[in-house]
Amino acid sequence: YGILTAYDLMKKSGLQPGCNIKFFFEGEEEAGSTHLNEILEKNRSLLRSDLWIICDGPVHQSGKKQIVFGVRGDAHLDLTVYAAKRPLHSGHYGNWAPNPAMMLAKLLASMKDDNGKVTIKGFYDDVIPLTALERKALQEIPSVDEQMKNELGISNNEMKGTSLNEAINQPSLNINGMQSGNVGKMASNQIPTFATAVIDLRLVLGNDWQRQQQKVIDHIRSRGYYVTDHEPTDLERKKYDKIIRIIPGDDGYNAQR
Repeated sequence: YGILTAYDLMKKSGLQPGCNIKFFFEGEEEAGSTHLNEILEKNRSLLRSDLWIICDGPVHQSGKKQIVFGVRGDAHLDLTVYAAKRPLHSGHYGNWAPNPAMMLAKLLASMKDDNGKVTIKGFYDDVIPLTALERKALQEIPSVDEQMKNELGISNNEMKGTSLNEAINQPSLNINGMQSGNVGKMASNQIPTFATAVIDLRLVLGNDWQRQQQKVIDHIRSRGYYVTDHEPTDLERKKYDKIIRIIPGDDGYNAQR
């Protein structure tokens, strides 16, 4: 509404744009934009342009207006580690039966070091470095690190010694969520049967979202896991001591700069 109002006021004021303007409004952004690619493909000639200005995105933490010249890409992986076929009592089976929650915690911990750097082989190899001009522009953006630490109630950031502007210009590996067993009033003395997590990969220019997913899968295999895309069969359970189901998200996209 604000965009059309601005255009309407421009016309009423008699201001003539120096170029042709096309407006494109898409209402599925918060639902994954599942039909966006189809619309763009079907209307390729109609939407052909020299420049796109996307009037969306975060407000700078300082409250000042900003123009953003790039966005991170995104990809996901669903992980499920399996152990015994039924829950077991920790008093009877603790120290004997594998605990999938502990297995998954160790696996995820193997993916990053204490300074927040991803330890997966080749994770940063295909990153296209920032140019000198881009680095200069980033350095001139007002720092909001201390402001955000105060607002968020944190004393340090994950990649120690790295500013927010520097950190978000590198690929990241984030745990969106983890689940295994129960906590709080629902907690019990059980060894759970499985543990699951969703990993979120943020990408920068040079990363390919499917290649980045594969790097994570290769790392998991290197930790001794048998990787499958289904619930393990009895035969697989007998054959492999570390089993994980991996479902790569099929809706990833690459970064733009």
